[in-house]
Amino acid sequence: MFDMLIGGVSSSGEDPHTTAAREVGEELGLTRAEGLSGPLFTAGVCTGYNRCVVTCFNYQVDLEVESITHQDSEVGWGGWVGREDVGRGVRDEYDVGVRGVLEGMGAGKVERIQWVPDGLIVYEKYKTYEAGRDCGRDRIGKT
Repeated sequence: MFDMLIGGVSSSGEDPHTTAAREVGEELGLTRAEGLSGPLFTAGVCTGYNRCVVTCFNYQVDLEVESITHQDSEVGWGGWVGREDVGRGVRDEYDVGVRGVLEGMGAGKVERIQWVPDGLIVYEKYKTYEAGRDCGRDRIGKT
């Protein structure tokens, strides 16, 4: 499965910003404190197997001073997929163009683009946030 997000579970009493900083460090090797934004929005996830509140942040990579290093135990493959391609892949899991992009970046043979279900829920909330519409009571702010 493909996941468009980086994240993890907060430890007891841990604030979301600390969790986000830890997870981006663990999963991508990115540790600059100034790279991580303040909270952008929250999204409630309630599925048959997971109930949680996701707080979303942005991390600005400075390629002059850092590089992405995937954590082998959690990331099977990673690459930059643009917003348009992610959107097309979400709308059509058999999109030939997006499958070609993923395969061309080393993801192996992709018959079908399967997204992590929780990521799709948060992605929908992100689209609302990005469009600047009111996200209701879950909206924290826009940076």
